[in-house]
Amino acid sequence: MERSQISIAIILGVAVVLIISITLFISKTAEVKRTMQETAKSETTASEVKPIIRHLTSCLESTSETALTLLGKQGGYISQSQGGAFPDYTSQQAGVFFVPFLGQKVNYGISQQAVVLPDYPSLFFPYGPGPEARASSGIATLPPLNGSSFSFSYQLEHFVEETIDSCIDYAFFSQQGYSFQQGEKSAHAYLGQEEADITLYYALTIINNITREQLSVDTFSATLDARLLGMHGALASILNNDVNDLTFNLSAATVPDGMSLSVLPDAYNMDDIILLKDSRSTISGKPYEIYIARHNRNPALRHLAPNPAFSYLIPGALNFSPNTNITPALLSLYLGNISADDPDEDGVLYRFVVENRAGNPSLPQLLNTPEMKVNVIASDGRLEDYQAITIVRNP
Repeated sequence: MERSQISIAIILGVAVVLIISITLFISKTAEVKRTMQETAKSETTASEVKPIIRHLTSCLESTSETALTLLGKQGGYISQSQGGAFPDYTSQQAGVFFVPFLGQKVNYGISQQAVVLPDYPSLFFPYGPGPEARASSGIATLPPLNGSSFSFSYQLEHFVEETIDSCIDYAFFSQQGYSFQQGEKSAHAYLGQEEADITLYYALTIINNITREQLSVDTFSATLDARLLGMHGALASILNNDVNDLTFNLSAATVPDGMSLSVLPDAYNMDDIILLKDSRSTISGKPYEIYIARHNRNPALRHLAPNPAFSYLIPGALNFSPNTNITPALLSLYLGNISADDPDEDGVLYRFVVENRAGNPSLPQLLNTPEMKVNVIASDGRLEDYQAITIVRNP
């Protein structure tokens, strides 16, 4: 009796184990089959939308190229009407904020500073008496490469975020049977020594309207062949040298290998265009170029010190006999070489104007009054600097 009960228990136990095993097998088989189906579905979906993803990546590349091209052609700025962050200029602001050039509005990288004559650019040697000191002839205004809200990188990022949707053209894909769920987007640009890397974080769900299959993507990236770090650094150094050294010749400045610098003089009135080109940076199949406008600035007259042997009546003033014919050549003889430095490498002309006589006549003039004040003027044809020379008649 006991033996038969044990046999029945064993049989029941084996049956239970067998049932559990069969149940687990069937469940596992169904799970594997379902996973395989989902994987196949996912792979099919990803394969179908590959052209869409390639198009999105191509849009990121093309909008980034457009942004860099605009930044280069317009002196580092993109206007709001173009997809940028800065207010559009009016035509009346030409010569104040930009130079019109080849259909673009090129912003100033060197702007004028307030000039108070005859104390420009300073009262220091070689432009005036006193110890030697640096003298500035303008303000360098090139936007920074990174960091601020008007840097190259920020403007590129802003442009991509503003214009990427118009490039994607959702209406076209709608005709092909696809729709999109759009999330937040944020662009990040790294402008390096050898290339520019742009990443767009954009939460998109691509939906097949027929099969209702979906695929979510959120990151796109593009790399452009542009040495922005080196180009910007070279240009910033050149502009700083140009405003801090009146004898600096921008046309003779050295630039890194593969780059070339040229000046397009008098592009607007007497304002120049500075062009930095890099043959090793290629945007849209062409060497990358950065155009910067440069305001015309006053020439700086070198200080004229009267010969002490002819200044014995009044220190710093020349004295001559009555009715001496005061000519430019005579002044040059007693004042020394008359010369000036022009920060824009413009030619300088010299004029000699009698300040305290009716009509401010030019030299030559007879010394038939007790005193004569002559302004020695250095002019580039538009702007000038001067020094007043006092001439006293001998008793």
